[in-house]
Amino acid sequence: MNSSRSSTFRTILLPAILILLLALELRLLGMMRLPLFIDEALHLSRTHAMLGGDLYVGSIRKWLYPVTLIPFQPLGLEGPWLARAVSTIEGVLGTAIVIGLGSALYSRRAGLLAGLIYAVLPLAVFHERQALADPLLAALTALSLLLIVWQSRRPHLGISLLIGGALAAACLIKISAVLFLAMPIAGLLIWPGGRTDRWQRITLNLLSIVLALALIALAYRAYLTNNRLTDTPAEAVIGNLITLSGAEQPDSATRLRNDFTVAGEVALRYIGLPLMVLAISSLVWIIRGMHHRRFIYLVMPALAFIAPALLAKSPSDYFSPRYLMVNAAPLVALA
Repeated sequence: MNSSRSSTFRTILLPAILILLLALELRLLGMMRLPLFIDEALHLSRTHAMLGGDLYVGSIRKWLYPVTLIPFQPLGLEGPWLARAVSTIEGVLGTAIVIGLGSALYSRRAGLLAGLIYAVLPLAVFHERQALADPLLAALTALSLLLIVWQSRRPHLGISLLIGGALAAACLIKISAVLFLAMPIAGLLIWPGGRTDRWQRITLNLLSIVLALALIALAYRAYLTNNRLTDTPAEAVIGNLITLSGAEQPDSATRLRNDFTVAGEVALRYIGLPLMVLAISSLVWIIRGMHHRRFIYLVMPALAFIAPALLAKSPSDYFSPRYLMVNAAPLVALA
């Protein structure tokens, strides 16, 4: 027994701890060398207003992230450092979730390799040391993917509640996460399970989505009530989705073409050609019929969910690298 525990520690726990320490060190290095970015300043400003009693200040589409900073009281000159330190911890948490995701989908060794890639991924290292909403968003969406895999193998009400909470939190951090609400259904279709527990699986997966929508609606209702607006939660959500789609934006085809070009440049610089080649080479496995369920499950958030970032309203020729953060975890697990 002791020999088995020692082997597990050496081959699994110790490498995982070292990978997480590497992720922490890379994100801490030069954390305060970057100047304060305008979005970081806005998040801190909203946190200050919330600490002053105005909990529903700012846009509901990016409401929850400043709330998560409240317990750390980033009020003084140390505010940016505290907020960035929290972001760093969220990045390490994201690395741990990637290790779990790779382990759950394939093997513990694959999980460790995926975590190592994520720990040194330039896209993650750069942005997870800034006080932005994207690192926490990426961690929550990756967590929902991991929980859905667990749910597919051993359905449980507690996991269903965690999925709903993670999805709701992600959508309240950024409305672009709304597409992840489809992932419980995707998981159900990809891993249908046996006939004996089919209805249990369907019920629990639908419960996750219903819970997420209910939490989002409650947050929107509270926001609208406190801001004395007349829209219903559904109207507010629909309005935000119309804004997200870039409706009525002039010359949207040209802007979209430009954004795809910039997105490609961003991917080459912040993700790197080797990782992109690894991910694309996964097509070989699906063509051969191997691991196709795992491939399909990861390729949806890794590729398809970049659409909101590309379609959202933004100035022409502008595409921020952090828009790709939500794709980072499934991309490295896919590779």
